[in-house]
Amino acid sequence: MQDVRFDNSADYFVDWLRKPISDNKFEFRAMSSQLHFTLNLVWLDSFLSMHEGMLDTLVKLNLNGKPLDVPVRGAVPSQKHFLVSALRDGATAKIEQMETIHPNVSLFCLGLERGLCAKTSAKIFITPKGNAGYPPHLDSTDVLVIQLSGRKCWSIFEKIVESPISGMSRLMTEQEAKAHSVDIMMSPGDVLFVSGGVGHKAACNEDHSMHISIGIEHLTVYDILKHRLHELAIQLPELRKKINTEDPSTVQELIAGLNTFNIKAFDDRSPLAAISHVRRVIASTRPYHKDDSLASILTPPVVDKSSIISAVPWRNTEVVDSATRIQVYATGTVGNQTPLSAPSLNLPASAKPEVEALLKTQTPISLANLPGSLDIESRVLIAKSLLQMGLIELHTGNPPTKPVHF
Repeated sequence: MQDVRFDNSADYFVDWLRKPISDNKFEFRAMSSQLHFTLNLVWLDSFLSMHEGMLDTLVKLNLNGKPLDVPVRGAVPSQKHFLVSALRDGATAKIEQMETIHPNVSLFCLGLERGLCAKTSAKIFITPKGNAGYPPHLDSTDVLVIQLSGRKCWSIFEKIVESPISGMSRLMTEQEAKAHSVDIMMSPGDVLFVSGGVGHKAACNEDHSMHISIGIEHLTVYDILKHRLHELAIQLPELRKKINTEDPSTVQELIAGLNTFNIKAFDDRSPLAAISHVRRVIASTRPYHKDDSLASILTPPVVDKSSIISAVPWRNTEVVDSATRIQVYATGTVGNQTPLSAPSLNLPASAKPEVEALLKTQTPISLANLPGSLDIESRVLIAKSLLQMGLIELHTGNPPTKPVHF
């Protein structure tokens, strides 16, 4: 266990989580976050009031180990009052989609995704005093817990499942829950990392609790192979053959398909290139917090050589070289299904110095002062394209203050 204070950036957590975790199970750091100054009970009260009518989609309740639905709009006089009543009865409330709802959380999650090659999600849990919330269980993702209000005692058990993937979260068995555990009392500002597959439980014996839980789902061998198999199945008819369970030759068809996949899996790209490709594809489906797409259509900004521009810190971007072109990839293309390829902006390779400068600068800069050799007309066209993608922002007057990190 360590007692560390830091500068509230996602980079701190990335550096921490890249290092080996003790026994590959958990690590606790006291007073390592200042998020509780922003997300607290005052914020929660305001949030619930502002989202009245939508709380049935944003908040999940658990009472006595069973889910309790928040009534839809109009079914009760007030969804917020229903939630308050449920909490009074001992329910635990879970606010989902925090990675897209709150700008600071969104920015932090993007930083983790960029640094850890992972997908993230964020949820806030509120549990009243004298209640446990959820039974002992294990998660399929790594979990970063930040205490926001009150105190909560966490019990950490042994690692039960090694490197679990989606769908492998489950309750602990009675025997597993009787095993030895390490107890940790969390107070506001404390941070706890629990590795995926490690059994744990939490209870509010002395006080209420409000904490945020950030799930970190790393790319796995399974993710890469699954995506590659999907790509090849579209290209190769032998991988799309129908299976007839009554025909003994089906076994041979299956073996032939496996052999084809084994031969073709990395025939046209290296394993590292395949990993980068899948990472870009997954990142492209992540919703982002700051958009401005509607404003850019209804009131298109005027861009000229004197325009002052900076990168949008809410977006992760990547510039990939080819022979004569560059591809600009970005997070934030909203979609329910993971596509085969990530959307991108295709530009001449000669534009790379200007593009990289625009995507990296956090300090507002004029188009005329960008590095590179492109003429001003070309710079204006590139800036308009990046503005349309939501990757850069245009400043008028005083530039906005930099977003606050954790």
